[in-house]
Amino acid sequence: MESDIAQRPLSEVPVAVVDVETTGLSPRYGDRICEIAVIRREPDGSVRRFVSFVDPQRPISAGAFAVNGITPDMLEGAPRFCAIMPELDETLSDAVFIAHNAPFDLGFVQSEYAQCSREFRVPAVIDTRLVSKRYLNLSSNSLASVARHLHIPQPNAHRAMADCETTLRVFDAIVEQAQLAHRQLNEIVSAPRVVAERQVVPVLPDGLSDLIRREGEVEIVYLTANGSRTRRSIREIQISQYGEHLYLRGHCSLRNAERQFRLDRIVQWSPVGGAKRWPDNGGEGAL
Repeated sequence: MESDIAQRPLSEVPVAVVDVETTGLSPRYGDRICEIAVIRREPDGSVRRFVSFVDPQRPISAGAFAVNGITPDMLEGAPRFCAIMPELDETLSDAVFIAHNAPFDLGFVQSEYAQCSREFRVPAVIDTRLVSKRYLNLSSNSLASVARHLHIPQPNAHRAMADCETTLRVFDAIVEQAQLAHRQLNEIVSAPRVVAERQVVPVLPDGLSDLIRREGEVEIVYLTANGSRTRRSIREIQISQYGEHLYLRGHCSLRNAERQFRLDRIVQWSPVGGAKRWPDNGGEGAL
């Protein structure tokens, strides 16, 4: 089955575009899905949609709330993940899993299935971030940046179904522009069966990871423990783990000393003097 689907043209396989909103940055550190959406499209063009809030059985972090705006009241009475698995199974069955920064969404889905004593497997994965990186010449391959480049509106970004719609439009636009519809799946990306493992090093959001790789100075807006916001400029950045949390550690210009900041409390970042970026939880791949 997996070998067969990899040899088939993209136009002849069902696809399922997936986006999740989460309580925080990584299932490795106990974070859970609080909203999931899927758009499944058959080769004949028929479409089925699924969207649901999910009871994450833990609070949403301040940083995640600042991104997705999902409140405890919105999750009141929501089903637990195991309860929605039968419908998810039907929606995702035998379809190519498509997501923007797929390791993020796939990793969370796999983690949730594991907590329900099930293994989640897909025949193939297409990461639209990698596809855009391969076929578009952009300085940033975040979902918002790619959508803007392709003149695709992005209403209500950072909510699961809205980001699914945007991802599907981005994918279709690149497929048309690069004439990929009749290409085999294994030609579209170098590794179509990318299956996310529990990652030792988390997948950082595009803008933040790019800045760290370039060893640039990063301006962040940070939520302190008492809920107030503070703006800091950080350089010589490293990512580290202490207990259950991940931290951005570096030299703080304000304090002129090394400081560390919990990643789930960073709600905005940018290169110093540059355009502001927000963590794009799920669509772009916050942890």
